[in-house]
Amino acid sequence: MNHRILLILAALFLLASCTTTESHEIAFYVSPKGDDSRDGKSVKTAFTTLEQARDAIRALRHEGELDAPVTVYVLGGTYRLTGPFSLSAEDSGTEDYPVTYQAYQDEQPVLSGGIEVHEWTEAELYGIDLLVSDLSGLPGGYAPFEQLWVNGHRATQARTPNSGYL
Repeated sequence: MNHRILLILAALFLLASCTTTESHEIAFYVSPKGDDSRDGKSVKTAFTTLEQARDAIRALRHEGELDAPVTVYVLGGTYRLTGPFSLSAEDSGTEDYPVTYQAYQDEQPVLSGGIEVHEWTEAELYGIDLLVSDLSGLPGGYAPFEQLWVNGHRATQARTPNSGYL
């Protein structure tokens, strides 16, 4: 009888030691108000770009210190991208240690490749009030664009005819 109890206790101990693991994650934070010269390990020391967070994870991997799941918390605000944010196979993590990018708590980050246009002039054309801006003064000069947003709403670009085809 004592032998059975001892065997059951040993099995329970073995089962408990196999299923109990230290659960921790490596966390990085990104904020539009951050600074890429910081370590990105807290909200107060957040990076300002996703690229810096990605590169910090790559550095961990190259140093052999990627020993837990990684989460990049992206704080709310607008992130103005000047080019694509590129991830490759090395950035995907592993089955045991996945890499995840997600919004911080209930915040809503916006990744935008758009350029804000500030200098608008009121004009009238054929009795219609219009807003006009010279886009040649934008950083990098004028480049064709596909979408126009005004006060958070998608707007129709000037065109002729307004519907259908010529």
